[in-house]
Amino acid sequence: AAIRAIDGTGPETALVSAICEQLHIEMTTGRPVARDIVTTAHSQPPAQLGQLAPVVVAACDEQDEVALRLVETAAGHLADTAAAAARDVQPAVVVLAGSLLTKAAPIRRLVRATLSERWPGTPITEAASGEAGAAALAISRHQGACIDDKTLGRLRGETPVAT
Repeated sequence: AAIRAIDGTGPETALVSAICEQLHIEMTTGRPVARDIVTTAHSQPPAQLGQLAPVVVAACDEQDEVALRLVETAAGHLADTAAAAARDVQPAVVVLAGSLLTKAAPIRRLVRATLSERWPGTPITEAASGEAGAAALAISRHQGACIDDKTLGRLRGETPVAT
């Protein structure tokens, strides 16, 4: 979206300056800025590109139309992915994890709304810690069975461990 705004094929957006700032790119006019954004983004490990998500969320908070459309599209993709994972079964519960789904208000709100429409009555909750979930998964795989609620509570730090 930022590249399209720079080259004139898309609407203006605050994302251009915000992305340049985040990627430490000096703002000048024309294609060299676009090329710098692409080059810098592609030179980073994929996980590092996640640093741009808060930039988009902040632009949403400022009501930037381009950012709002990006978030709407992303939320739709996330909800579609959840539906694909569940296949044709209505899940007993949907657990949202990761900062975009638990802290980034625009994405969180849209994903929750879409999933609520898709699966009315299904509780939607948020994972408190990815570490506890990863540990629970590892224990479950090692034991060959799901862990009980008491153990999960201990992993989350909710239940004191007897000494």
